[in-house]
Amino acid sequence: MPGLSIITTCKGRLEHVTETLPLLAAQADCEVILVDYDCPDGAGAWAREACPSVRVVQVTDRPRFNLSDARNLGATIATAPWLMFLDADVLAPEDLAQRLLALATPGSFRIAAPRPSELCGAMLVFADDYARAGGFDEAFQGWGSEDLEFLARLELMGLQRLTFPAAWLNVIWHDDASRTAFHDVADRKLASAINALYCHAKLGLVRMGVSPDLPTRLALHAEARAAMETAAATGETAVLRAPVGEVSVHGKTMATTLEVRFDPP
Repeated sequence: MPGLSIITTCKGRLEHVTETLPLLAAQADCEVILVDYDCPDGAGAWAREACPSVRVVQVTDRPRFNLSDARNLGATIATAPWLMFLDADVLAPEDLAQRLLALATPGSFRIAAPRPSELCGAMLVFADDYARAGGFDEAFQGWGSEDLEFLARLELMGLQRLTFPAAWLNVIWHDDASRTAFHDVADRKLASAINALYCHAKLGLVRMGVSPDLPTRLALHAEARAAMETAAATGETAVLRAPVGEVSVHGKTMATTLEVRFDPP
């Protein structure tokens, strides 16, 4: 069994994968998993030919890119005790797996430091902790915050946030149009604001002991999008309300609602 599983995903990023995947495939004591998320460039087919040691997860009929879903699909087949998530545009040194495994500490997870937005998706987590947390939240749509919400849940589980040097990794530059090419919301700032509003509401519920199922989370995200899009158009503050629960007091129903406010981008 390898010590580390590196999971990366691709939808329309073959030009990046051709540079980054061979570097990952050369790692020692490591399995590499590429999730071809209905990639129009045929990333999975290319990987099978160019990097035969890489395990490919092939997904079809996904016109919109859902990074949380893609990462979860990759983690499902991982066999190593530690998982490393990397985006398709991240260049790794030839001994990255060895460096990370030397730092792997039970009861913790690690992120890059300092942590530029380009490396927000780079994280090392114990596979059992990933499973206990339930993986990434697939209710997130578009760009941003799915990593922050996942890390927050790990901390709520009592795990310690540690770091590894961001200088170990390099990022292939690309514009925002590439980041949002397969999203419904093409404006990265607006997408980020929508996801941030949803993220804070969802985590607020979790901290209050509420664990909403996926349909409830999807509905909450849709409400966050509607609220933020209206706010962006009107200049008003976006307001998202999420029901926490109800109790009966002296024969009367008392309802608790969480309210999150967010200024438009």
